[in-house]
Amino acid sequence: MVYYTALTANMEKDYDRALKYFQLCIENNYEVKGDVYSYMAEIYKNKGNIDKTKELLNTAFSKFPTSQSVLVSLINAYLESNDDPNKVLVYIHQAQKNEPQNASLLYAEGNVWKKLNNIDKAVELYKKSSELDPNYYFGSFATGAVYYDKAVELQAKAAEELDDAKYEALVKQLEANLEAAIEPFEKCFNVTSDNEVKVVCAEYLKNIYFRFRDKGENYKTNYEKYNAIMEAGKK
Repeated sequence: MVYYTALTANMEKDYDRALKYFQLCIENNYEVKGDVYSYMAEIYKNKGNIDKTKELLNTAFSKFPTSQSVLVSLINAYLESNDDPNKVLVYIHQAQKNEPQNASLLYAEGNVWKKLNNIDKAVELYKKSSELDPNYYFGSFATGAVYYDKAVELQAKAAEELDDAKYEALVKQLEANLEAAIEPFEKCFNVTSDNEVKVVCAEYLKNIYFRFRDKGENYKTNYEKYNAIMEAGKK
């Protein structure tokens, strides 16, 4: 009841009341895997108190190092305050020392490097997370998404390029990234038991194979396969 009172107050932007009841949640050890701290941190950010925001998120991460919502909020807090987001890596590396077999912590570190625009390092960590735990499909999905997003970015650049040689070079790069996205997306598709995730992977793969459908019968067959899966999943 205290938690939902806090949530309702927060939705109504009655921040002082929300903080009062979120604090009561903490005092009663009802922290909802760190979400209570995240809500409080967001309130303090809205109030312009970024130091308190980071303090709460640092506390939350130390208690719940595998919480992606806490980690993302922590990264954004450092980025938005023009502070060094590399500081977040200190917390992640400590958590990794405590739980060296926790694949999600490698994935979390990959997210930090992605935020820092170090895509190669991000992919390295995503791959390591799925290698550490073959059933941890998030790493494979994130790897595929990185390559796919890069291809979309290159496609946008190619569309604005007037020089034929430069255009062809960009197209070659974007297709290489699409090709690179196939294996991790298919790995994720095969590993996960979550049907929604399978449908999302199928949509990505359908789009990729559609582009390459004229390259060979295998590409055309896979396009039809994933298109059927995606359509079935929407029903």
